[in-house]
Amino acid sequence: MELNGCEPRKVSVRGPYTFTIGDTTAFGEYKTGGIFTQVKMPKIVEFVRASLTVYPYLEHDLIG
Repeated sequence: MELNGCEPRKVSVRGPYTFTIGDTTAFGEYKTGGIFTQVKMPKIVEFVRASLTVYPYLEHDLIG
């Protein structure tokens, strides 16, 4: 029950049936069972605007 309600943790896949969730020394003894749910975390991506005047050969490629 110690993982319930905590922040999402990074999961590393070690094999088809094995994964790790980082440092668990602060948790109690593992009993048995359990279900993990995958959570998609947002990722911020920034784009840089490129001008066609900087790359004049692209303008010709786009027209023809």
